[in-house]
Amino acid sequence: MSSSGKSTDVKSARPTSRSRLEPTSDIDELHARLQADPRFNPPTPSPWKRIALLLVVAILLWAGVTMRKPHAKASQIVHAKRYV
Repeated sequence: MSSSGKSTDVKSARPTSRSRLEPTSDIDELHARLQADPRFNPPTPSPWKRIALLLVVAILLWAGVTMRKPHAKASQIVHAKRYV
């Protein structure tokens, strides 16, 4: 370890921890970096979580349809007798 507390690579003598990778336009290298980065490769959710999500969405849709007001009927106008 160097005096700064970072480990160094023997071949390049550059800090390996927390260092940024060199910019490149090589598409294969960029794909490899993308696959290696855990931020862009989250684990696949388990099947029961997927089923639970679909079930919650279905229940919310059903609740929305059942709570919706029925189509408006024609308004019935009621007049007070004192105004007739």
